[in-house]
Amino acid sequence: MCCVLALMVIIFAFSAQDGESSDELSHCIADPVGSLIEATSGESFETQEAKTEHFTALKAKLNTAFRKCAHVFLYGLLGAFLFLYIVSIGKTPYTANIFAMLISILYAASDEVHQHFTVSRNGHFEDVCIDLFGTAVVLILIYAVNAAGRKRERR
Repeated sequence: MCCVLALMVIIFAFSAQDGESSDELSHCIADPVGSLIEATSGESFETQEAKTEHFTALKAKLNTAFRKCAHVFLYGLLGAFLFLYIVSIGKTPYTANIFAMLISILYAASDEVHQHFTVSRNGHFEDVCIDLFGTAVVLILIYAVNAAGRKRERR
């Protein structure tokens, strides 16, 4: 339960950042990657302005991609922690999957509502869907591993 609560606090802290701070944090990852791509690119441009515009747009796209991947990662981890906790209190893996998914969806929705009230941030249904995707992928992987283990035990 400590891992679940700690991760929920981390997610809440990220959501509580104002828009500028949140954007700066994700640019700390996206910009160096974009600069590396720019430095190693053999692509030629008619003008320096065209090159700058191209790589600025690339860095913006990378920034968005990293932000969405962070959603998938954090909510995938939350789903795994929830699943493990629910199984540890005696529930079946099937029940744990359902409850882990429901709790993750509710937390993702509440997180987006929270962002709606944070300075220069907005809550987006799209982000809830991305969070749901992260949780679902991990829970499907857990289910598949459990099913393979049960199948192996029957042999």
